[in-house]
Amino acid sequence: MKIKRITLEGELEVKGRTKKRFTPEEKLFLLSQVDKNTTIEEVAEKYNLAVGTLKNWQERKEKGTSEEDPLGLRGLADQSTRPKRFGNVLSKDMQERVLTLWQENPGLGPSQLHYQLKREGVKVSTKAIRKLLIASGYQKKEKTGIGTLTRFEAERPNALWQMDITEFYLGKLKLYLMLLLDDFSRFLVGFGLFTEATMSNAISIFRKAVNRYGKTESLLTDRGMQFHSWRTLSRFEKVLEALGVEHILARPHHAQTVGKVEALNKRVQNEFLNKNHFTSQSQLEEGLRRWLYDYNFSRTHQGIRDPELGNVLTPADRYFGRVDEVLAKVRARLAGKETASLDYTSEIENFSPFEILKVVEESGNLSIWFAGRRYTLKEN
Repeated sequence: MKIKRITLEGELEVKGRTKKRFTPEEKLFLLSQVDKNTTIEEVAEKYNLAVGTLKNWQERKEKGTSEEDPLGLRGLADQSTRPKRFGNVLSKDMQERVLTLWQENPGLGPSQLHYQLKREGVKVSTKAIRKLLIASGYQKKEKTGIGTLTRFEAERPNALWQMDITEFYLGKLKLYLMLLLDDFSRFLVGFGLFTEATMSNAISIFRKAVNRYGKTESLLTDRGMQFHSWRTLSRFEKVLEALGVEHILARPHHAQTVGKVEALNKRVQNEFLNKNHFTSQSQLEEGLRRWLYDYNFSRTHQGIRDPELGNVLTPADRYFGRVDEVLAKVRARLAGKETASLDYTSEIENFSPFEILKVVEESGNLSIWFAGRRYTLKEN
């Protein structure tokens, strides 16, 4: 026999200081008071309830109604208030995948690993990754204050490059690493490993980058002797002048001005040099070349953030104008769809700097940024 209605004997106690919860039967009785002559607002006021609470009970009753439970009492039962846990328990296979990725990239932290996996369409929380890494010996790094620095970013590829030098030892041999970075994309356009930090080596790296990727509009460096002369134009500055490249000098003793390339210097030190052992300069250079290649094309960058997906982009995605294409593939992968590979390095092996093209309209005039140079087309 199916129960059509429920009747409560006695008077229903009004919710107040002593009445904290209603039983499913009491909730059903309250809902039954709502009819053509009595609105839900009137019932709520009579029993000292919120209108939203009664509406929530109505929805739960409707969803819980079935042949076995025609009154929907199960849906009206109190639900657990214990916080739900999402994504903090990793399967054995996922644990192995995270740890393998960490072993291959020991310098990456939980957040970086999270976005590296997300780029491949794998959903795993940063909290779960951090818990696993700590159990495997990871030590959380303390954040250092950066004060009130003024942040800036170039508007497009080849608008501004940054160049810097760092030094380290291979045994007793002192080596110098020169890095040349595109400010907009954080893409490394040139590097060199030398036993001497000379101006000639700096010029060589810069010329090779220009031949490969086109001319930058401006170059930002510190006031080191490899780039600048206090008395007259240095050979390096004369090369820039001949190419029409503006030379921007950082303030003395203010390394933060070339902060992006400085940050990459630190990553090379902490994630590559300090994590590996080398027996020769050639071995070190070969490993460094692979690491920097992965940095450009494979590793997600914490400084390049999409509002929706977060830090899933690499420097190459930005530099070569593939952001929309890559983000579309990441969304598809997160939705469980098969997509083409994100690796497009084969397409740029014969890259021409003329491929870096940006067209914008400014005050009725059409401006074309072509290989790092601006051209303006005016209407007659």
